[in-house]
Amino acid sequence: MFFCITNSFTIFQTMINNIFWDLIVESIMIVYLNNILIFIWILEEHYRAVYKVMEVLAKYKLFLHSEKCNFDK
Repeated sequence: MFFCITNSFTIFQTMINNIFWDLIVESIMIVYLNNILIFIWILEEHYRAVYKVMEVLAKYKLFLHSEKCNFDK
């Protein structure tokens, strides 16, 4: 996250919305600041969506903290 910048949360949210736009428009996921929520009930499709999210994060050199990830059913 950008620090010491006015409106840093707005800038960060705009960046996240831009890089995940395709997945957001397909109604696969919702992103709010540091929360990525994926809504797919079919397990195989859910795995594919998680893989797409990970690919996008890697492409833009962003990362997740594994201890903060929650994979509830």
